[in-house]
Amino acid sequence: MNLNSYRDLCGRAAEDNGWHNGYRDALTFDSMRAVTDHVVAKTALIGCEVAEAIEELRDGHAPTETYYSVTNKPEGYPSELADVIIRALDLAYMLDIDIDQIVEEKLGFNATRGRMHGGKKI
Repeated sequence: MNLNSYRDLCGRAAEDNGWHNGYRDALTFDSMRAVTDHVVAKTALIGCEVAEAIEELRDGHAPTETYYSVTNKPEGYPSELADVIIRALDLAYMLDIDIDQIVEEKLGFNATRGRMHGGKKI
């Protein structure tokens, strides 16, 4: 499966569960402010998943550890990392972004950059 296939899978699931209604309403009323606010909120939720991944590490779980809640929900850093990807792909679906194309373009550009470009340590 390519990224656009996963994008469509994630996006349709979110759409079917009503998570795109606010965005669709904003488009219907042609409110750029409401559209932007909704995109900002969706982007912030990606950041929340990153924070949850960090909390798994802070709680002492190994970066590769998956454990399960009493309801059999997968938990741990890998699960939160998956949530980051799922939310990003859902957002790409909602905005009709060809994620395959832009990832290939970014990888191509990044290949032209020097070793540890920018001089950062991490």
